[in-house]
Order: sequence, then C-alpha cells, then structure tokens
Amino acid sequence: MKKNSQIGVYLFVFNCVMLFLSCGKDALVNESLNAGAGRGPDELQGFSPPPDQPEVVRILLPSGTRVEMVAVAAGRFWMGADWAETEEKPQRLVVLDSYYIDRYEVTVSNYQQCVDAGVCDAPADGEDCNWQVGGRSDHPINCVSWYDANNFCNWAGKRLPTEAEWEKAARGVDARLYPWGDAEPDCKRANTGWGSLGCGAQGTRPVGSVPAGQSP
Repeated sequence: MKKNSQIGVYLFVFNCVMLFLSCGKDALVNESLNAGAGRGPDELQGFSPPPDQPEVVRILLPSGTRVEMVAVAAGRFWMGADWAETEEKPQRLVVLDSYYIDRYEVTVSNYQQCVDAGVCDAPADGEDCNWQVGGRSDHPINCVSWYDANNFCNWAGKRLPTEAEWEKAARGVDARLYPWGDAEPDCKRANTGWGSLGCGAQGTRPVGSVPAGQSP
C-alpha cells in the first residue's frame, strides 16, 4: 500500500472493519479474466440486476429478527490493484454469478441471539471490542474469529462471502479506491480519523451511520 501514506493508513483501518461479520448467500466465482489494456465502456456493460431479481430481500433470522440483504448482479468486476500489496496484484477482471449480501454488518444484538441459541460462542471482550458494552447493541459485532463468523452465518441459513464477493460488494465494478469512489475518506463517508479513532467516537458507530459512504 504505497500510493500515499494517508491511503495506506486508511486501508489498514478499512481492512479491520472488514473483520466485522457480514453474510452472503447463493454465489459462485466462475473465472478470472486477463485485465488487458485497461478499463473501457465495453468492459463495464451488463451490470444491471436482472428484472426478475429483487434489489432488496428481507429474511428472518432463526430468532425472528428481520434483516435486509441486497442483490449484487452477475457479471465482471475489477478486483485487486497493481499498486497495492503483493496479494492484491495483478488487477484483473473476475466473473461472479449474482448473489445477495447483508446490507449492514451483523450487529451485536443479532450476534447475541446466536449466542443465546447456544450456537455461537461469545466473542472476546475488552479494549476496542463491542461485546457486553452498554449502548452498542446496534454497533457491528467485532473481536470474533473466522469460526465464530462462520457459525453465525450457518445459523442464519447463509454463509460467509468469498473474498471476491466481498470486494465486489464493497468496491463496485470499476476499480474505485473506496466504496464511494476515489475521493479521500472523511467522516461523512467512513468511520475513520487520523489520531481520533472513529471520527472522535473512539470506536465504532451504529451500522448504517454513514450512508454517504455506501458502495454502488
């Protein structure tokens, strides 16, 4: 992450946010394509959801809580970046089938329901963790392991998204730097901050708190 120091710091924070739990459903990575000479209008066609695919579906968790999932259309998207860390290179076109992904991160309250059902283990608590902290029931659950996240998604009747599914949902199809585009991050678009964690909140904020930062 050498593009510049500010972006490098932000992407580190963003990758930590991605450890918050989110679930996907019904998808398959088909193939990876050569990125070729670059992006062009013809390479970004066909990304509209099919007319018979609802853009938003509402499902019930086993506890009875209703959650929203959004459709991600089938097609190609630009994954990775040539300027980033080694594991992100090279930038390439990847083809995915359509799928649904949670609109918001899994909240502390939703994860608590899985723990109460005896399926999920309690996550870690303590500094920077939201578990058993008053007033954070609508904040994203964090400090969970991959196994915790997988257990929750199985309990919810879903599964964890693949790396490609997550990146397409979070980044869109046009190789933008951030979910909202290429503009530098600020507190209207992300829960960020330079030396002031969480835009002064010193932690997370309720899910959906920064709608200006949503991805396509």
